[in-house]
Amino acid sequence: MRSTLRNDLIELFSQAGSEFISGQKISDALGCSRTAVWKHIEELRKEGYEVEAVRRKGYRLIKKPGKLSE
Repeated sequence: MRSTLRNDLIELFSQAGSEFISGQKISDALGCSRTAVWKHIEELRKEGYEVEAVRRKGYRLIKKPGKLSE
């Protein structure tokens, strides 16, 4: 069962489209630490999501399990 925080994280990525979202903006939006954001992103990766991380830019969702987002 996926956590509410992870569902909210997926929703943030969906709203951002191909734009990067900083770890700080994600943590502010979700009300958690940047470490928690990183841990949830790692869990999403284990579920088959492809998340790109670029230093000084943030994160963006590249691929969802079973289908491409772009």
